[in-house]
Amino acid sequence: MDPFTLGAISQGINIFSHGLNLFNKSKQARAMKRRAAFQRDMYNLNAEFSEMRAREAIRKGDKDVNQFRRTTKQLRADQRLALAMQGIDVSTGSAKDIFADTAVLNQEDELIIRSNAYKHAFGLKVDASNKRMQGLFAVISGNEDAKNMKWQGIAETAFGAADLFREYGGKY
Repeated sequence: MDPFTLGAISQGINIFSHGLNLFNKSKQARAMKRRAAFQRDMYNLNAEFSEMRAREAIRKGDKDVNQFRRTTKQLRADQRLALAMQGIDVSTGSAKDIFADTAVLNQEDELIIRSNAYKHAFGLKVDASNKRMQGLFAVISGNEDAKNMKWQGIAETAFGAADLFREYGGKY
């Protein structure tokens, strides 16, 4: 085989190799974008779970307050019964003060139960917001990585073509 034919075959293989490299870089860039979209979807799904848990925390807090009210209602009834069995008038004096104190303490405890539920829910909502932001960042980062991968492929192909031109330009 003459040198002209060998050079042309070699140049053709090099051009094909650079084209294949560009194609592969493009495929990698698409895969990066798909991976970023998947990560975003997973972060958003986890954010939805956090939101559901936040709503459940509020419902549980309301349920706990209602249960506490039933318990304290029974406590007041037991107090009233105990005092009445001792012959104490429950509508005046110390007995009345005991009921007033119990009512105030019960209200404070209800507020604490409800406040704890809302604090827990708030933490879960912040977690959901953070997950959504992580998803957004995953897409931004994935898109930038994909863009860089494409430009890398273009640059490698361009430099490869320039090398081929410098080596074989004008010889054939």
